[in-house]
Amino acid sequence: MSPFSSKFDDYLRGSAELSPLEEKGLALFDDREKGACSSCHKFDRTSREPAASLFTDFGYDTVSVPRNRELPSNRDASKFD
Repeated sequence: MSPFSSKFDDYLRGSAELSPLEEKGLALFDDREKGACSSCHKFDRTSREPAASLFTDFGYDTVSVPRNRELPSNRDASKFD
């Protein structure tokens, strides 16, 4: 593992440029009406230090998946785990 050695880390440092498609992805990452990724996955646009942009708030959020009704404990919709 090589921490802080990605192209994005270099972009943050100012030593690399993003492609048009990567720029579009970053805009989507920030767009609260579309991706809204930045609402949980934090990065600091004001810092050129990659360690300030770890893309996490160190929380755990479930994104939820459909219940598996084949499991007896999931058949009753009034019960939650």
